This record gives sequence, structure tokens and C-alpha cells, in this order.
Amino acid sequence: ALQLRQLRLERKLANSEGQVVELTHLIRQIKTENVHLDQLLSRALEDISFFSTLDSPQADTGDWSSLDDEYTDAQTLAEQRASDLSSALASHEAIATRLESIQKEKMEYEDKLKSLTTTSDDLGATVALLETELAAAQTEVHKASSQHAFALKKEKDAVTRLTSTVQKNRVAEDALRAEIEQLTAELTNAERFQEAYYSLSDEVGALITRNQIAEEEADRISKFNAEILGHNNPAQRIMYVDRIRRELAEAKHKIALLAREQENVVAQNDDLQHELDMYKSVRVPLDSKPRTNITRIGRPPLVNLGNSLNSSVQTTHAQFAFGKSAFRVQEPLLEVTDGDMTIDELM
Repeated sequence: ALQLRQLRLERKLANSEGQVVELTHLIRQIKTENVHLDQLLSRALEDISFFSTLDSPQADTGDWSSLDDEYTDAQTLAEQRASDLSSALASHEAIATRLESIQKEKMEYEDKLKSLTTTSDDLGATVALLETELAAAQTEVHKASSQHAFALKKEKDAVTRLTSTVQKNRVAEDALRAEIEQLTAELTNAERFQEAYYSLSDEVGALITRNQIAEEEADRISKFNAEILGHNNPAQRIMYVDRIRRELAEAKHKIALLAREQENVVAQNDDLQHELDMYKSVRVPLDSKPRTNITRIGRPPLVNLGNSLNSSVQTTHAQFAFGKSAFRVQEPLLEVTDGDMTIDELM
């Protein structure tokens, strides 16, 4: 806006200077014409005075008429020139007045131009300062943009890593969930085996009781044997020996059945122990497990499942220990006394 105003003022000043030059030329022309008219007027007056002084009766009437015509023409021309001169003087005065006003306007425009030039210089300095500040601001903006781009790249990399980690964790969680489901199914199967183990333990207890009864019966038979050896009646001795033989055969049969059942129970217990060891191997810490293709993550197990596993494992261990202790059947050690009959003699 200031530049447009300055251009307008400069244009007005140039127009004023052009008008001043034109007025100067016009004044010079009018002055020249006035001088020329003055010269013509002075010549006409000289001619009039010259012809008026001439009073010669010998002059022709034609000359006088021509002189009168010339005088009239000269007077008319003089009046016209005087009128032109007065109008020229009036226009000259108007032009002079206009020139003075134009000069005043020129001075005002020059003052305004100086102030505008000063303002333009100040604005130029301000613009230079603002350009310097703009360059510094652009540098800061470029630097901030670079930092922002670097931070954005880091965030994108972090988001990519987190996405990859989340995907891996999801895969590991799915694998862990599948493993938990498998372990739950195996635990259900283990509960069935546990029930079978309980029933087998009950049967083993019954067999142990029967074995104890058989040991007591063998002890009683040994006492009867001692009584028979010390008995004097042969017929009664034969009856005792026959009864002892039958009871011994039954005891052998029962002992064979018990031994077979014991072997089956031991085999079943070994299978259960192997399966329990397999279940226990799953709860080994991650650092102690061998590496596999599946990535495992350390996370707290489910509370109910962990407690049920712990309780079932502890109960199974206790029952298995009880079963082992129950399986340790003490073989009866009968004291052999002098005079007792041996089994070969009875057979």
C-alpha cells in the first residue's frame, strides 16, 4: 500500500513538473508576443505621429485615404493586440497563480516523498529484520520438522515392534490355552485313573488284610503242627494232618492269587506314576525346560487349575506313598522248633 501511494505521489509530481514546464514555455511565448506587439504598436504610433506632422497641401487625396485606412487598420490591430495582451496578462496572472499553487503542491509532495522515503527505508530495514527472523524461524521449523519426523519414525518402529510382540504373545497365548485345554483333558483322564487307583488301593488293602489273615492262619497251623507232633493218638494225628494239608493248599491258592493281583496292582501303579511324572514335567520352570519350536511366555497360571493340579498331585503322591508302603508285605517268618513237621513231610 505504501509503495502504491509512493508511486501515485511520484506520478502526480511528474505531472506537476510537466505542467510547470508547459506553463513556462507558454509564458515565454506570451512574453515574446507581447514584445512583438509592443514593437508593432510603437511603430504604428511613430507612423501616426509622422503622418500627423505632415501638413502638405500638395499631398494626394488618395494617399490620405490610404493612410487613413492604414491608420484604421493599425488602430484596430493595436486594439486587438491590446485586447490580446490584456487577456494574455490575465492568463499570465492565472498561470502564475496556478504555478505558485503547483509549486506549493510540489513542495508538499516533495515533503511527503521525503517522509515516504524515510518510511520506506524504515520499512526496508524492518523487512530485512523480518526476513532474517523468517530465515531463523524457517531454520527452526526445519529442525523441528526433522526432529518430529525422527520421533515419528521411532514411534512407528516402536508400534511395529509392539505389534510384532503382541502377535507373538497372542500366538504364545493361543498355544498356552491349547496346552491348558489339553492338560485339562488329561487331568480329567487322570481323575478317572485316580478313581481306578483308589479302587485298586482298596483292593490292595483288602489283599493285605487277607494276607495278614493268612499269616495268622499259618501261625495257628504251625501251633497245631506242634500239638500234633506232641499228640499220642495216631488217628487224631491223621485228621489234623489232613486238615492242615487242605488248609495249606487253600493258603497256597490264596497266596498265588494275591501275588498275581499284587503284580497287576504294581504294574498299574507304575503306569500311574509314569503318567503323573508326565503331568509333573509340564510344571517344570521355563528355564529348566528344553527348547522347542513353540515360544513359551512366563505368566501366572490359572488359580483354580493350579490349585487343583497341586492338590491332585499332592494327594496322588500321598496315596502312592501309602500304596508303596502297603505293598511292602512282610513275609511271615515262622520260627522252626525241634520236632515240627516240614511241608515236604505233609505233602
